[in-house]
Amino acid sequence: MTLAYLDWPVRSETVRWIVSDKDGNLHGDLMLSTFDTPKITNDTTRSIRRNVSNLTVLPRPLHDVDPTHVYAEDITPLTMRVSPWWYLGNGLTYQQGVYLWGDDSVQLYSAGQPRPGMLTDQCTLLDQPLERSIGYQAGTAVNDAIADLLSLDPSGEVEAAVEDGIEFTDAIIGTPIGYAAGRDTMLTALDGLCKIAGFLPPYYDNQGRLVCRSAPNLATATPDFEYGQGLGDVLPGGVMSSDLLTAPNRYQAIGGQADAELVGIFDVPDIAPNSFANTGRRIVKSQNVQGITTQAQADQSAAALYATDISSYTWLSFQTARVNPLHDTWNVVSFDGVNYREVGWTIDAKPGGQMAHQLRGTYQ
Repeated sequence: MTLAYLDWPVRSETVRWIVSDKDGNLHGDLMLSTFDTPKITNDTTRSIRRNVSNLTVLPRPLHDVDPTHVYAEDITPLTMRVSPWWYLGNGLTYQQGVYLWGDDSVQLYSAGQPRPGMLTDQCTLLDQPLERSIGYQAGTAVNDAIADLLSLDPSGEVEAAVEDGIEFTDAIIGTPIGYAAGRDTMLTALDGLCKIAGFLPPYYDNQGRLVCRSAPNLATATPDFEYGQGLGDVLPGGVMSSDLLTAPNRYQAIGGQADAELVGIFDVPDIAPNSFANTGRRIVKSQNVQGITTQAQADQSAAALYATDISSYTWLSFQTARVNPLHDTWNVVSFDGVNYREVGWTIDAKPGGQMAHQLRGTYQ
């Protein structure tokens, strides 16, 4: 029912920007200029995955005394959080992340002061230098290390956003690892622990929940969304390109100890045009991963390196005539029956807005 309504040629929708404080207490709706269309971008290649640009908050007009309408002069950028929501005509609602103020300014006019701004997602909370150096001994469970790391946030906001977003793993840290105050951030440390577990890089999902999860296998995954040239919603002008000549066909995750090195290996499927089976050439991409303790763990880390590699040779970009607010982060998207990973998308955050998709794949 949800997808059927989203696929209707004409649908009724409203975009609301709901403001709360960092503890989740609601303030009301952000009142935006209709002359500017906010754009929501989710780019997995950046440390701060999501942002909102082209957002202008109006000054309060004299006739509006509604306290649930949040205008420019009502904003407290250090503590307020903003969530865009899609309200559809069939009664369904979809959240598109939780954002903090990343840039704040005031335009000076005689008839009030509009407030343009840029919002960033909650990865900003993680992308702060560690206040003290931390380390984990060999034998520490990765899940325990993640829980300990997140507890270092003095505000408690990071821990509050975890819920059930951290996937269980039986991965164990194999060699002592450490992260230095001032040099490393909570985000880089969490990313390092995710690599040991063979997880995707950490991110915040549509509901504002911190997620650390294993990487999907494009060859076997059931796609989250299906598009194609004959499905109607795809606009003309899509572009497909490739890095076929330089794309890796073997991924290595290297860890273990000096006297007992572990090398995890993932080979792209033989069906891929750039596979070793088809070319007879090995093109290897390697990455050192701290704390790997077993061969299975090393192989899983290599598979995660493959799943998150943005240099995979097929690049597909296209636009859809409508926004599908169900898209989240690292979705598997089928286009013309072929699975890709969605490494980014951009939304025109308005009724009737369009959506741009950036996909990466390994073979057709």
